[in-house]
Amino acid sequence: MQRVLKATTTTLSVTFTVDGIPTDPSPATATVTITRADGTVIVTSGTAVRTGAGVFTYTLSSAQTTNLDILTAAWTSSLGTISTITEIVGGFLFTIADARADSTLSDVAKYPTALIQAARTVAEEVLERACGVAFVPRYHRETLDGSGTTDLAPSWPRVSSVTAASVDGTALAAGDLTGLVAYSSGGIYNLNGWYGGRGNVTISYTHGYPYAPGRVGLAALKLARRYLVDSPVSDRATSMSTPDGGTQFFVTAGVRSAITDIPEANAVIQEYSLIPAIA
Repeated sequence: MQRVLKATTTTLSVTFTVDGIPTDPSPATATVTITRADGTVIVTSGTAVRTGAGVFTYTLSSAQTTNLDILTAAWTSSLGTISTITEIVGGFLFTIADARADSTLSDVAKYPTALIQAARTVAEEVLERACGVAFVPRYHRETLDGSGTTDLAPSWPRVSSVTAASVDGTALAAGDLTGLVAYSSGGIYNLNGWYGGRGNVTISYTHGYPYAPGRVGLAALKLARRYLVDSPVSDRATSMSTPDGGTQFFVTAGVRSAITDIPEANAVIQEYSLIPAIA
């Protein structure tokens, strides 16, 4: 999954392969259809641009990325159809410039931008899932059971706005939609109530911190660096004997409740997590 900043021009790409090798279709052309999370199609059979063997791109304008969303691109050629996912987000936990400021990641040839972006996405997902909250504005669309009360509990907390909602297949009118009240705890209040039912309420909303807390951004950068830079120590090691006969213990992901092997990332998870600890 690719994450791109809202209201920016961005280029999506796909690589067609045969047995794992980038291969041009015949003819060497491809089209792409791009759909929003709510099913709205914003690009229909657009002409993709060939940029290399099997590689095709399509550029979205800043107007097409204005709103937080999740886009599905279906790329079609003689080799078949490949789907890619792009999330339009309100920010990142660290910038590429932040990563390049690290002397280890300054080597553009060894650590190309696309590689850093991929590691950043993984680091963001790890921290978000472990903490149960997004640290920058994000979009989510989900179907829930109607509560039968005035309050609805979405999957993500810190809801900042509800952009669309429907109950039993009927979309809420504009006036009813603007009347919804979202709480930082995650609840969404509807004066008219959420009719009870199984999977009868669908909501689209934005959620997360308005901007990333500094410590969280630093932890994400350290975590992404860990994913990119090989360590001389095995990922499975929990300790190592030292020359003086002592023992050096490591923080190992998955051992003694550690989510990651980066102490600062674990400290951030402990400080910001909204998920109750299980003894």
